[in-house]
Amino acid sequence: VTPDLHRLERWSGGYAIAGKDSGHSNIIWSNGRRDPWHGGGFLRAADALPGGAVFVMDSTAHHQDLRLPQTTDPPELTSVRAMEERIIRGWLRESGVGGGVGGPSPNTVHSSVS
Repeated sequence: VTPDLHRLERWSGGYAIAGKDSGHSNIIWSNGRRDPWHGGGFLRAADALPGGAVFVMDSTAHHQDLRLPQTTDPPELTSVRAMEERIIRGWLRESGVGGGVGGPSPNTVHSSVS
């Protein structure tokens, strides 16, 4: 068996998934600068798709925002989780699935790094 190293890229579209003509929307890209792989992530405002957002956090690692909250979480992580929740609740409200409050403006980068 020969591994197909490019199968996932072909299936998902690779970096083209962030293209404005990709047909995708409502994706939140979250990155932590403590993750050695963050350089391969979506880090710019231009990477945000319609209805989505980009979050870049200095004091976190890969997918830390998706883990259970801890009392030791850095404030920026707590803040990003709250913004992600508002965005997702907005998607649900717009779809008619559930209520929720609006979130931060879509298509923006939220970063503690300039």
